[in-house]
Amino acid sequence: AKGKVILASPRDATNSSPQMTSLFDPALRPNEVTFTDLHRYASNDPVLMQMLVPISLTNTLSQPVAGIMMFEIDPAKFLYPLLKNWPSHSKSGETLLIRREGDHLLYLSELSKAPGRPLEISESLSSTNSAAVKAINGQTGFLTGFDYSGAKVLSVSTRITDTPWFLLAKVDEKEIFAPWRRLQRLALLLVCSLGFVGILALYIMRRERKLTFIRGKLSEQNRTEAALRSSSEFVRHTMDSLSAHVCVVAADGRI
Repeated sequence: AKGKVILASPRDATNSSPQMTSLFDPALRPNEVTFTDLHRYASNDPVLMQMLVPISLTNTLSQPVAGIMMFEIDPAKFLYPLLKNWPSHSKSGETLLIRREGDHLLYLSELSKAPGRPLEISESLSSTNSAAVKAINGQTGFLTGFDYSGAKVLSVSTRITDTPWFLLAKVDEKEIFAPWRRLQRLALLLVCSLGFVGILALYIMRRERKLTFIRGKLSEQNRTEAALRSSSEFVRHTMDSLSAHVCVVAADGRI
């Protein structure tokens, strides 16, 4: 129980650094199986967590443990892929694992819209409009706010029992309301189309009424012209059929 590695599998998985041996203390005190939080031994190391199982040579719990069996868990093999597995097709859907670090929150999982590795990106708890900050501050259930990229999101949060972790599932509000906005645009297009058809129908009706009026005037004019032509022909034929001279005398005697 002094931190010396007795057996490791694989053989190169031996790390007797102070960072590793400091993980044994929580397992020694309660004398029961414990789990460590997600962490790195060094800045360039992968993220790991451990399950610590105390080994006792007696059945008496009051006796100190003889050793600890430590199982290292790589979250990149199961936990992170599980968080990325969104239940439906979504461009912005994302499940985040977060925890409090002093006056900041720390993102424990990979972020799809921000460069950086897990445990490297944090956010100030003073960002009260952040959905993640609301979750850290104890607000559970349905939340609205902004994510780490500044996008407005709809989210649901919960605290994971017996851990300092919070789970936040979020989707961009823009993606959520995209079908409704498409429906709005379609409805607006339909209303505009109906308005255009109505205006066109009114224009055609007025044009047809005007054409009918013009046709009536032209027909009346044609009848008048035909009557004049007929009267003129009658006078001409009458004049031609007379053998004597014809004089037209006015009422005052003028010829």
